[in-house]
Amino acid sequence: MTDKNDDDNAEVVAFDRAKSTHEFARKERRLAMLQKRFRTATKQILNVGRKSKRGKKGKGGKGGW
Repeated sequence: MTDKNDDDNAEVVAFDRAKSTHEFARKERRLAMLQKRFRTATKQILNVGRKSKRGKKGKGGKGGW
């Protein structure tokens, strides 16, 4: 059981101030997740671009018949 003295010394904190640490942590996690998705999508787009360039080599370019 808790001591009565612990409750007497407790400080009342405004809700906005108390939730700000959790909001910041949530925003940081969301930002990290979006950055990871962006990197993955960018790699996929670049890989598709590289593959399509390889296939075009020698097809009707300059100097061909």
